[in-house]
Amino acid sequence: MIHSVKDFVDKKMNNKLICFNNVLDDYLFFYDIKKDSFCATKRNKKHIEDDHVFLDDYKSIKEKIYFKDRNIIDNLYNKIIRKEIVLGTIYEKNKLKIKEYIGVENLFDSFKLNNAGFALMMKVDQYDEIHFTTYYKYGDFVKSSIKKCIISSLKKKQKYIELDSWNFLIIDLEGDAEDAKNLFQCITNSINQLLNDKKQKIYFSIAAGAIELSKEFYSYDRVLECLNFSLNRAEGFNGNKFYLFDMQHYIRLKRKEEILKHIYWAINHDFEGFELYYQPIIDINTKSIITLEALLRLKMKDEYIQPKEFISLLEQTHLILPVGRWVLKTAMESWKELQQLIPGLKMNVNMSFVQVNQNNSVQMIIDIIKEIDTTLLGIEITETGELNSNQYYNFCIGLEKGKRALILDDYGSGFSNVHRLTAAKPQYIKIDHSFTKHIIKSDYYRKILKNTITDVIKSLGADYMQGCLFARPMDKHSFIKNHKRMSENFLNN
Repeated sequence: MIHSVKDFVDKKMNNKLICFNNVLDDYLFFYDIKKDSFCATKRNKKHIEDDHVFLDDYKSIKEKIYFKDRNIIDNLYNKIIRKEIVLGTIYEKNKLKIKEYIGVENLFDSFKLNNAGFALMMKVDQYDEIHFTTYYKYGDFVKSSIKKCIISSLKKKQKYIELDSWNFLIIDLEGDAEDAKNLFQCITNSINQLLNDKKQKIYFSIAAGAIELSKEFYSYDRVLECLNFSLNRAEGFNGNKFYLFDMQHYIRLKRKEEILKHIYWAINHDFEGFELYYQPIIDINTKSIITLEALLRLKMKDEYIQPKEFISLLEQTHLILPVGRWVLKTAMESWKELQQLIPGLKMNVNMSFVQVNQNNSVQMIIDIIKEIDTTLLGIEITETGELNSNQYYNFCIGLEKGKRALILDDYGSGFSNVHRLTAAKPQYIKIDHSFTKHIIKSDYYRKILKNTITDVIKSLGADYMQGCLFARPMDKHSFIKNHKRMSENFLNN
């Protein structure tokens, strides 16, 4: 077991001044046992040809950067070498390497004439482990073996480029996606033969991302960006894996990244961009507004993001917890003001399954609504994810003790089921539109609905109505301005 730098050197490198690796073409990184420190330095052509010459001449080299802390190893390449020592980023170096192999004119001429070709970027998943757990010379042997496997698989017009950190790039200006997939299969078959060698000391897998070159890849920056995206997607799979770039998938994920970045910004800036809209719920018998449902909205620049886009991101990241507290607090502040317009007005607030699964979910509600008549507050739960049964039961009991209404929202969708319906004993149930749209057309669906909730409610007669057909969600100021006119319209229809 290796516990320290000294153990590493003693057991793996025989107490010598050793070069760990040559991940970067222009730099060496090694350990000096006398100084008990790590060092990175630039090397010249002489050193590239023979590392031992470099090591023998080590003392005469003036430009050395030392790192005493062993823990810095894990972050050295990303935080030190890549950003501070190397002039220009690795990204820029790779771009220059590609230009070195295929000129701009050749590439764009190919696009114009054929609108064809592919680029395939491959990476060894375990390259860090190969460097840090084996003698560096063996790492170089593995790398050169992979290179041979790649080159032996290439066709005449396919160009090979060796990038940094064990990344390999192949460009074919005539092939297509199927050719890229076949080439990767050929390379992995060759590598598998290498791994079957009994002398093999370490095993690894290959990830590959590919793009079909077309007019949408109008620059080298674009090519590399999309290749890196594809490679990252491939690394999420198991074993030797291949991912072909999908523009629609890329756009969707970039959109998610943009929205999530904005969400973090909004939360850190006092929830700027988040807004509450209010949608009336009408009593069918009296045709009057009795409740408002608070609906969360998110504005990004000049655009309102669809709830289905950002709510799921809030739930996945658990950012729904701070946002949910803000929603309840803001809704209660608005409710106090709107009570002056419509005495006895109720307010429904949505809670995510993520919030319900928290131990302190009921206490959070209690802390925020201390001065409010709890009988006028309704909590709507949409089961877009799996609820913890114990937490859910305790949550329902807590609401019942506080005389707060529980509403099951969009029943018939997501994870909703009869067991939860019985355990919750909700005061209200909202039937999901995807379910009710079939009831009008089908006796079968009508029977399913009736049999599902027959033990909970005695009839299917609706008591309240809500929807854009009756009244669209609106901000607080619009509701204050229009509530009288809306009430008159409900009475006259």
